[in-house]
Amino acid sequence: MQCNNNLKQIGLAIQMHESSHRHLPTGGWGNAWIVDPNYGFGQQQPGGWVFNVLPYIEQENVRQQANGLPLSSRRVALQRMLSSAVSTFVCPSRRGVQSFPYLSQFPLRNSDLPENAAKSDYAINGGSL
Repeated sequence: MQCNNNLKQIGLAIQMHESSHRHLPTGGWGNAWIVDPNYGFGQQQPGGWVFNVLPYIEQENVRQQANGLPLSSRRVALQRMLSSAVSTFVCPSRRGVQSFPYLSQFPLRNSDLPENAAKSDYAINGGSL
């Protein structure tokens, strides 16, 4: 039941995003880049759809953690943001709301590698390039 509610909330958030910005949430710039609140919601935003719908699921505080900070402080805040688990993106019948060890050794372009990262149980179609 809660998983269905989460999907409904995500769907409504995507509709509100489209209504506000006149485009669907972007897919980001790829695996080497993470979110950055200083770059808005459009193609200039390196973060993906999860980050872009946060304001529409009452999680603006998570989205804004690194907003307006100088680059060195922003990298630390972005690490912290990566580990912020949001209940709307977790199906409770699968796992609890928590962050997990970040196992990738793939370097990030705009953040240091975090110890832990939040996950999502949901995905959306990223479209075509």
